[in-house]
Amino acid sequence: DKIFICGMTIRPKAVVDTNAVRQSLGIPAGSKVVLVGAGSLGIGFNEQALEDLREKVDATIILVCGKNAVLYEKMQPLCNSKFFALGFYKPMAELYAIADVFVTKPGGLTTAESLQWQLPMIVTHWLPGQEEINITYLSQRKLIIARPKDLVTTVKQELTTKAFRQQLAQNPH
Repeated sequence: DKIFICGMTIRPKAVVDTNAVRQSLGIPAGSKVVLVGAGSLGIGFNEQALEDLREKVDATIILVCGKNAVLYEKMQPLCNSKFFALGFYKPMAELYAIADVFVTKPGGLTTAESLQWQLPMIVTHWLPGQEEINITYLSQRKLIIARPKDLVTTVKQELTTKAFRQQLAQNPH
């Protein structure tokens, strides 16, 4: 009875020079970007899903491995002009600003920042506990796409139509 929901505090939305970020990463202007997040610990993401995105989606894929040095090293040989594996990246606002879609898990800060950028979030995995609660809350309010049956088709559809991003902009939550 003494606990109430009040939200969370995050920094104000940063001003990002998207052209400079794209140039520093070698991503051409106008190229679609799929941001893939493995969370700060870099655990739980399905590597087959990543492979499917790399092979079947015509976009630049940026994988943020967080603090998972093993995943980062494993991905380095796969990197090319259309696939980047980054470690713990800061400031994430740069990546949110250039991304068209964010494939990730529903951690608290990640979710809040993604919503701040009205970045379509496709949730493919989550950790037990708080993230399960986040899935329920966010799904009921149509703020995420949770565990789609076909990740590649869902990503391609959003890259083409931007329908979910437009829905986020209209969402009163």
